[in-house]
Amino acid sequence: MRHVLYLVKSPVPLSEALLPVDRSADQQVAVILLQDGVPQPHIPAKQVYVLEDDAASRGIPSNYPSVSYADMLRMIFEADSVIAL
Repeated sequence: MRHVLYLVKSPVPLSEALLPVDRSADQQVAVILLQDGVPQPHIPAKQVYVLEDDAASRGIPSNYPSVSYADMLRMIFEADSVIAL
């Protein structure tokens, strides 16, 4: 299975064209919201996380599970592809 990790650090609106949802059994897509990307209202993906330090520093509560910097680094190293938006 191929793991693709998106790091969303910009407040631009996201769509399926930029951020494809899981469509095939051989690809897993995960998203981490960080920096100015933390306040994204809706992300078209099944696995969405927010970097806890960035959410806390901006005072923005999130409905997504939080991850630490260590978690994010582990996810980066485990991914087959990392895409920053």
